[in-house]
Amino acid sequence: MADRIRVLLVDDQELVRYGFRLVLEAQDDMVVVGEASDGAEAVSSAKLLKPEVILMDVRMPGVGGIEATRRILAELPDTRVLVLTTYDRDEFAFGALQAGAAGFLLKNTRPDELVEAVRTVRSGDAVVSPRVTSKLIEVAVPHLGGADPDVEARLFVLSEPERDVFLLVGRGLTNTDRAEPSPQRVDGEGPLRADPRQACPEQPHPGGGPRLRARRRRAGRLSQHSMKATARPPSEVSLYLLSMSRPVSRIVRIA
Repeated sequence: MADRIRVLLVDDQELVRYGFRLVLEAQDDMVVVGEASDGAEAVSSAKLLKPEVILMDVRMPGVGGIEATRRILAELPDTRVLVLTTYDRDEFAFGALQAGAAGFLLKNTRPDELVEAVRTVRSGDAVVSPRVTSKLIEVAVPHLGGADPDVEARLFVLSEPERDVFLLVGRGLTNTDRAEPSPQRVDGEGPLRADPRQACPEQPHPGGGPRLRARRRRAGRLSQHSMKATARPPSEVSLYLLSMSRPVSRIVRIA
């Protein structure tokens, strides 16, 4: 298969590398492109072989797996590193993730879970063991802030047209995008007001009468004025909306 996942194995124990190779090469969509027995060799092999996924041990002679991960990702940022270790210690897990690893698993992970983890990190998601997931939640939750009630209150002080505009700004729309008519309000509470340029009935010929052309010019000026009025530095409300519209990366937990 031309699109097989290219994997580099890094571990100071040959028997472990051999076991990983057997598991991965039994899959039709994976190929082991090389092996390394320490961190320094892993860095040079990654530069030469350009693997998509690296299975990285933590404790090795010389350069360890966490430092090797940091060096590799500094030069090959698109490479996905999946750290596997025998030692279930917080400093290893957090150190690997801080170095940029896409996942952290223990070596007692089942073969089918390892295979799925390789596919997952290659697709751009993250994989962590259950205990590390729990620890990450325990560490992160105290630092999470709740919704600001003042911002919510200020949002609903706006008039209906202002609220429509700010919600569209929060979705990242430009002035041109916001000028297009939409059949539905962005907050799902009813239809948006029609674009003023669409208020005039269709005429049987392109030019129309003088009164109709004057009305269209006046509607166009009003529309442009309303669009320019929104081109101001982003307020707390628009920043709040932008923060709500950003996608969140998915973390896959291995059961």
